[in-house]
Amino acid sequence: MIKASGINMINYTVNDAVTQLDSVRKALEKAEQYGLGWFVNDDVLNTKIDITKGNQINEGAANLTTSELAARLGKYSYYDSFLGIFVKDEPSYKGGDTFQDYRLLDYYLDTAAQLNSYTNTVGFINLVGQSANTVNNYVPGSDSKKLTDNYDKYWKQFTDKANAQVFSLDDYPINAEPIPVAGACGYFRSLGKMRQESLDKNTPFWSFVQAGGDFGNDTQTSNTSVPTEGETYWNVNTALAFGAKGIEWFPVIQPREFDGVTDPSVENSVDRNGVILSDGTASTFSKWVQKANAQIAAVDDVLMKATSTAIVASGGYAKTQAAGTVNGDNNVQTITTTNVEEAHGKLTKVESSDTEYGALVGCFDYRDTEAFYIVNYDTTENESETITLTFDDDYRVRVVQNAQNSCIATADQKLTFTIPSGEGVLVVLENDADQQCYYESVTDTDGNIVYKCSVHVHAVTEEDGSITYQNNGEGVKCGDMNDDGSVDVRDLVHMKKAEKKLATFRVNGIGDINDDGIINIDDIADLRYYLVHSKRRMNSR
Repeated sequence: MIKASGINMINYTVNDAVTQLDSVRKALEKAEQYGLGWFVNDDVLNTKIDITKGNQINEGAANLTTSELAARLGKYSYYDSFLGIFVKDEPSYKGGDTFQDYRLLDYYLDTAAQLNSYTNTVGFINLVGQSANTVNNYVPGSDSKKLTDNYDKYWKQFTDKANAQVFSLDDYPINAEPIPVAGACGYFRSLGKMRQESLDKNTPFWSFVQAGGDFGNDTQTSNTSVPTEGETYWNVNTALAFGAKGIEWFPVIQPREFDGVTDPSVENSVDRNGVILSDGTASTFSKWVQKANAQIAAVDDVLMKATSTAIVASGGYAKTQAAGTVNGDNNVQTITTTNVEEAHGKLTKVESSDTEYGALVGCFDYRDTEAFYIVNYDTTENESETITLTFDDDYRVRVVQNAQNSCIATADQKLTFTIPSGEGVLVVLENDADQQCYYESVTDTDGNIVYKCSVHVHAVTEEDGSITYQNNGEGVKCGDMNDDGSVDVRDLVHMKKAEKKLATFRVNGIGDINDDGIINIDDIADLRYYLVHSKRRMNSR
């Protein structure tokens, strides 16, 4: 069910490699079988804190020699699904109004740094969002400037010491009221901060998305509402527009403490959060997650290689909230974390049929051209929005909408789309209006999207074992060694076997990841790096 939903990574489970090593190994084996990446929870490598005293009592991996660390990781890291160690969720920063000292970020940084410096291992820390610093954050009477200053210090402490390979945080915008609410401003402040840190440090970032709400064991509604379909897509697509390289669904599997069933003997659950409910059935959110992940997979080849350059918006809510701007009384500082523009590069204007909600557009440099990710900011059910983009000239463009590719041309320098609530559309400009589109897409018999392009080649193993390249106009994704339409851990397994002469490259596989004309161990390293840094559909907890 996890694989079918489009999720390709698990970043936390309660199983600990100290007391449940066999269970952890079984999970890694299953993950490898289904092409999933997996972060391991290992109490030997994690920092230990005395909660009652707020003292660090075990330094985890930071206290191990390289050989000791290698020995510990060697108990399970031989699985190709292994990606790293889950170090800490939502560590705090001393100085925030309600942060808990026993979760101080500083306790975990040395452990993360040691793991991140080790070959092919990620020490994963998920930071807390800015709006979670205190219950009274950014409302009249709170010292918002102090909290913002502390949050900048929190990030600096993390980036200076953790040697992070990826940034991650959670800030849940969908609370007791529908979008737009003040919670959206806090979400965008966190997203804007992470985007800027990502660009400054050249480090990819992942963002959490709510797969439901009411996170607690009370059968009554909590202060976190259950997202609608439009709000779910809005949460995903706004993160993509800001440049996120990973989407973390929370939670993938509904914990029993979140299922709203107070009698543990009752074998059912309330359908209010999780892609998979605690009783093992698919939730309402599963079909929305699957649809969102299909769109993500269709735009991966562009957005994973693109660099965010600007955020453009039209309409009232999209413009003010995307900037992270908070409007309160005179006691509240106005905080803006992202400079939201009205035009950028070749995009000269954005118009929306709904001026109240508007449209959000993420602008990107991609190869030698520009790409744009357009989001309908309105999350109201069945509220499609007509959005028109105006450019500085006419172009042929590649469009990805609802996971379907098409090649079209602007008319009078304009493109117009009808976009359902919260959904997104990718637009990639061609360099020349007369050239053929880089991609054409067809759907195969299994429903997978297959790309045809004139520049991709196929690696073919000849009878004598040598590898030649053929270009027959039926390009496939680089790294798809087993020709199943996706690039995942199974391709890494196949590449390793092929490099060791234990298997041959399939005719339609492309193994020259770094495009140097040969396939060798460097391509294996590059493919593994891609898998670690490209997990859009990564789940959480």
